[in-house]
Amino acid sequence: MNEKDLLEQLKQSAESITPPESLSPDEMEKKLKAMNVHSEAPRKPGKKFSVYRLGGLAAAFAVAIIGSWTAGRYSISQNTVYSDEAVSDTFADIAESTSNTEEPAITGSSVQKASGAANAEPAAEGMVTAAEMLDENADTENSNMETEKLKIYTEKLTTADSYETLYDTLWQNFGGGFDDYGTDMLYVTEDTVELAAEESADMGQMARYGAASGSADSESGSSYSKTNVQEEGVDEADLVKTDGTYIYVLKRTGSLVILSAKEGDMEIMSSIEIPSNESVYEMYVDGSRLSFITSEYYTEMENSDENVIASRSGTRTKLYTYDISDRKNPVLSGTVTQDGSYSQSRKNGDYIYLFSQFSPIIQDTYEDSFLVPRTSSGEVAASSIYLPENLNYSTYLVVSSVNIHDPGETVNQKAVVSVASTFYAGTENIYIANETWTDGTTRTELLKLHYADGIITGTAAGSLEGYLNDSFSLNEYNGYLRTVTTSYDENYNERNGLYILDEDLQLVGAIRDLAPDETIRSARFLGDTAYFVTFRQTDPLFSVDLSDPTDPKILGDLKITGFSSYLHFYSEDLLLGLGYEADPETGVQTGLKLSMFDISDPVNVTEVSKFVLDGITWCDALNNYKSILIDPEKKIFGFTCDNRYLVFSYEEEKGFVSEFIYDFYNDMLNGYNGSSNNDTRGLYIDDTLYLVRPDVVNAFDMKNSYQKIGQYSIS
Repeated sequence: MNEKDLLEQLKQSAESITPPESLSPDEMEKKLKAMNVHSEAPRKPGKKFSVYRLGGLAAAFAVAIIGSWTAGRYSISQNTVYSDEAVSDTFADIAESTSNTEEPAITGSSVQKASGAANAEPAAEGMVTAAEMLDENADTENSNMETEKLKIYTEKLTTADSYETLYDTLWQNFGGGFDDYGTDMLYVTEDTVELAAEESADMGQMARYGAASGSADSESGSSYSKTNVQEEGVDEADLVKTDGTYIYVLKRTGSLVILSAKEGDMEIMSSIEIPSNESVYEMYVDGSRLSFITSEYYTEMENSDENVIASRSGTRTKLYTYDISDRKNPVLSGTVTQDGSYSQSRKNGDYIYLFSQFSPIIQDTYEDSFLVPRTSSGEVAASSIYLPENLNYSTYLVVSSVNIHDPGETVNQKAVVSVASTFYAGTENIYIANETWTDGTTRTELLKLHYADGIITGTAAGSLEGYLNDSFSLNEYNGYLRTVTTSYDENYNERNGLYILDEDLQLVGAIRDLAPDETIRSARFLGDTAYFVTFRQTDPLFSVDLSDPTDPKILGDLKITGFSSYLHFYSEDLLLGLGYEADPETGVQTGLKLSMFDISDPVNVTEVSKFVLDGITWCDALNNYKSILIDPEKKIFGFTCDNRYLVFSYEEEKGFVSEFIYDFYNDMLNGYNGSSNNDTRGLYIDDTLYLVRPDVVNAFDMKNSYQKIGQYSIS
C-alpha cells in the first residue's frame, strides 16, 4: 500500500476520533523538548560527559510518529543541500526590500482566496510563507476577480560568524546530545568510558538506482539508450550506464564491471573492486571518465587533549573517478570525501555536485561537541555554514563540487542546517524542498541554489502551502518556478493548488482549491503548459496555461478511470501515462494501466489509447523514473513489474502493443538471483535489448521478435 492510500485510510479512521489534548502539536513539542533536557550540574575539568537514554530516544521517536500522523502526513526527509558566502547579504537585501516596499499586486483569476486568510498571521516569525489573501470579499468562482494583494514574508538566512556562534545556536535549539542520524563517539578518560550514540541509521540505506532511457549516438556510430532524467542537460547517477560500446554495471556487492557488448556478444573487459566496508550507490560515465559514489562507516582517534583519548565514528560519502581510456586497465585519477550519508548528486557539464546529510553531536560544551562537517578540502568554514532563521532540524545538508578532469580536489563546499524531502535540479538552479507542519497546516519550505562551473550560491528562500508529490511537481522555466501541491486541513480534507514563483521565490500567480478531496499523483511541465493528475475514485488530468505567470488558467480536466503515477512526453502532441486502473465507484486499484493522451489541443485533451493488465496493482519501477526505459524514436518503453520485464510499443494506428515479456524466473532456473527487480535495468545498443541484473546480463534481438541471443554471467 502506498503512502497516499494509507493516508486515505487514516483519514477515514480519524474522522470519528477526537485526538486527546496530549497529542496536540503544542503538547508534542513540549514532550520532545522535555526528553531533550540537559544537565546543568557543574562539570569537572578534564572530564567529558554524555548520557544517551536510548529508551527515551525510542519514546521520542514513537511520539514524533504519532504526532506526525496526527498532523496529517508522515514524511521521511531524505535529500540535499545549501551554500555560498554571498547568500547572507542576498537574503538580507531581500528582507529589507520586502519590508520597505508595497505588497505586489496580482490581478485576474490567478490567485484564488483562501478562507479566512485576510487576518492570518505568518506561520512563524521570519518564515517565508506562501502568500495569504487580503481581500475578504473576493469571489473564488468569479474568473474576473478584482485585484488581490499577497503578503510576503522572507526568511533571513545568515552564515555563522564563528564555530562558537554555530554551537550556541544549535545548543539553544537542540542541546542535550540529540543526534538524528548518529555519529559514535567513544571517550576514554581516567575513570570514564561512554558510548555517545548509536551507529548511523543510514548505513544500510539503498541508493535510488536509475535505468537507461532516451537515445544517443556513440563515437562508433551506434545508437544507444541514455538514463531517463527529469531535466534535459542535467545528468543523474545510475546503477547501469552504457556508451554504445560498453555496459558499466555497479554492483552492490562491491565491484564495478566494464562489459563490452556488440549484437549480444559480451565480454568482461575489467572489474574495479570496491573496499568491502563501503556501501555502493550510483555512477556517472562521461567519455573516458567514470565516477562512482560510495559511503563508509569510519572510526578515527581524536588526540586534541593529552588527558583524553577520544574515538570518533560516523558516515562519510566518497566519490571515486577513474580514467577509462583503456577499458581493460582503469586508472584511479582522484578521490574526494565529505562527511555525512549520501543523499543525492547531479552532473552539469564537467562538474559533479555531491550532497550528503551530516548529523552533529551537540554536547554540553563547544569543546566536547562535534559540529563541523569536513570534505577533502578540510572543515567547512563557519562563513560557509548557513543558519536559517527558523531551525527545525539539527542535521546539516553538505554539498561539494568536483571537476571530473581534476577529480582529486573539491572546487567548492558549503553546508546549511536543514534537511530536504524533495530535490529538483534545473540547468541553472537546484531547488531543495522540506515539508513542515505549522499552525495546523502542511507547508513546503523551498531553498534555491544557483550552480555553475562548480560554484554553489544560495539565492532565495520561500514556502508554499501543501506538500509535493515528488520532484516532478517542481519545474523551472524562463526564471519562474512552477509547482503543484496537495494540502490537508484540520479534518484531513485534501485540496490542491498550483503556484508560480519568481526568481526570488515570491508568489506571482496561483490557482487554489483544485480537485477537493483528491491528491496529486503525477505532474509534468512542457513550456507554457502544465499537466497533472489527481485521484480519488477517478483520474482528472488537468491541463493548465502558464503563458502568463501572473494569471495561470485551467484549460481542461479530462476525467477517466484509474490514474497515472508517471507522465512522459512521448512526442510534441502525445503524453504517456503509466499507472493503475481503478474501480470508479470505490477507487480500488484493479490493474496496471497504460494511457496515451493527445495533447495537441490542451483545451481538449483526450485519451486516445489505453492498455490494462488486470490483477497488477503495484509496480515499483513506476516510482523510480530512472528505472524506466523510454525511447519514442524506437517506439518502445520498458520497465520491471511483478518479477518480469515488460516492453511495449506505441503507434498511432495500432495503439499499445505488448512486444516482449521476460520472466526472471528463467534466470532462477539457471542459478541466478531472481529477487533483484529493483536492480534490474533495461537498455539498448542499436537493435539489441540488454536486461542487466546484478549477476547476469541477457541480450535480445529487437528486430527478430526479441529472440534471446546471449546471456553472460557477471557474478
